[in-house]
Amino acid sequence: LSSLAVRRALKAPSPFSLANPRAGAPFVPVTINGAASEAMLDTASGSSIVLMPSLVARRPQWVRGDRFVARAAGAGGAVGVAGFGLVGAHVESVDALGVRFTDIRGALAIIDPMPHERSDAIIGTRLLSHLRLTFDYAGEKVWAEVK
Repeated sequence: LSSLAVRRALKAPSPFSLANPRAGAPFVPVTINGAASEAMLDTASGSSIVLMPSLVARRPQWVRGDRFVARAAGAGGAVGVAGFGLVGAHVESVDALGVRFTDIRGALAIIDPMPHERSDAIIGTRLLSHLRLTFDYAGEKVWAEVK
């Protein structure tokens, strides 16, 4: 059982918010390469982990070069990262939801400033797929079981 912060600012637009009025973006405490941080859980992201510009500014040694290897897809505008350039990142371990992930493949980073950055990182399905997650948005809790 882990605590979960739910940010309503990223709430899905109608009609999705009508189906789940308590929905929002789920954030959990994490440790990345030994450093305490906060990450958004993104069950629609196919990545393992994406480091956001604020974390990159504090830990520039985790970035591998400045050449874009991809562009972020998904939601754009004020809530998403679509269109931002992604560079490779060096992530050895991620501790999240009571699990230590050490086989981190495809870690990425956004190095360009973002107007509405809300977390240090985004954890995607390459890591989350190893877990069975149960969300209690009203109680701001998440249960994670290793599959």
